[in-house]
Amino acid sequence: MLNHQQSVVYGLSLFPWLVSFVFLGKLAQWALFSGQLFFGAGNSENCLNQFLGKREVRAV
Repeated sequence: MLNHQQSVVYGLSLFPWLVSFVFLGKLAQWALFSGQLFFGAGNSENCLNQFLGKREVRAV
């Protein structure tokens, strides 16, 4: 019985970590697709191109 109580307490102490990791993951996902994570990316298309290493070619 004591072992079960210890595992329940240990599991509950990890719950805030789980919630914070899920929140940070969602925040990072939003930042990536909104173009805010990579500096110099004007929109999500530029952001993804920068992430994939593609360079924009402009006609002179």
